[in-house]
Amino acid sequence: MIFEGSQNEDQLSLFEERIARGEKIGPGDWMPDEYHRQLIRMISQHAHSEIMGMLPEGAWITRAPNLRRKMVLMAKVQDEGGHG
Repeated sequence: MIFEGSQNEDQLSLFEERIARGEKIGPGDWMPDEYHRQLIRMISQHAHSEIMGMLPEGAWITRAPNLRRKMVLMAKVQDEGGHG
């Protein structure tokens, strides 16, 4: 949604006040375009690190000494994939 003129300035002012108070900003809340772009960038980087983090752990599944440890490692890898 694009706001023009003083309405945009009012929205920005309200947004900054909420941030200053430590309030959480939800996905349905208004936010400046640049803030939204950076937020998506950070979330994407975090998801990527979760996916990449599971790769080395997954390589150890076949090397686990017994079935129980394979299952534990598989669960950990599956959790990391779910986080991503």
